[in-house]
Formats: sequence, C-alpha cells, structure tokens
Amino acid sequence: MQIAKVDSNNKVVNTFAVSDSKIITLYGSVTFENAQKYCNEIYKDTNLYTYIPEIKGITINEPNIGFNYNPSTKVFYDNQPFNSWTLDNTTGIWNAPYDCDSQNDTYGKIFWEESTQRWKGKKTANFGKPDNENPTYVCDPITKSWTLV
Repeated sequence: MQIAKVDSNNKVVNTFAVSDSKIITLYGSVTFENAQKYCNEIYKDTNLYTYIPEIKGITINEPNIGFNYNPSTKVFYDNQPFNSWTLDNTTGIWNAPYDCDSQNDTYGKIFWEESTQRWKGKKTANFGKPDNENPTYVCDPITKSWTLV
C-alpha cells in the first residue's frame, strides 16, 4: 500500500510503502484508520494519509512527492500546469479551458499554448521531417477543427 507524508500545507513531501499485513483488521480488511494508526506509531507523525486503491472512496489518485492533498475530498493532485486550467475536485485532474478532438491518427505531439489559449499539434504523417515540411496546426475552440497556422 502507498502511504504519503503530507506537510502542514497539504503538500506530499514523501511516499513509502507499507505491507497490508501491518494494517489489516481482525476481519481481514485494510482500513484508513488502521493505516493512519500504524504510521503514527511507527513514524510518530500525525500528518500521514493513505492511498488505498482497493477501498473505493478512500483517496483519489496515487500520491507523488510534490503533489497536493485535499483532505475534505481525499484527492491527491498535481500542481496546476497552466493558469487557465481548472481542477476537477472529484478526479484530481486539471482540465484545459476546452477539449479538442486530437484525431490521434492525424495529429500528434499536441500541446497547450497558454499565451494563445490554443491546442497546437503537428500531423503524425510528417513526424521526422524538418520543421518546414511539418507545419503546426491549431485547434479551434468552437468548431474543434484543426487548421494550418
């Protein structure tokens, strides 16, 4: 089981594994309470939270060092990638202002450009060619269609 040490700002500062056998109940199940109790006894620290994928509703997302933790929603999430993106508190996933059908078979190397608030990409058929033979396309936020820059 993955355990995360969280500081007073709810930032993950360390992660480590604990064997399920150390935190199993008399009835054979792993609980958040047992995990926290075990960690508090071993590490003498109360700022520990757990990730238990087998128990639905305990935490969302696996913790990584540098991630954030929301104790009220029990969600681990990465830092905001761009100022315009918003966090889905249910999934812990950052969302761009709009989605664009990437048409993975046509466009690849798709990236968000914050300064223009647009998705950009290149045609996969042109990968490996010089930049002058592999122009950039942008995705229109309304029509979701790709056009040559």
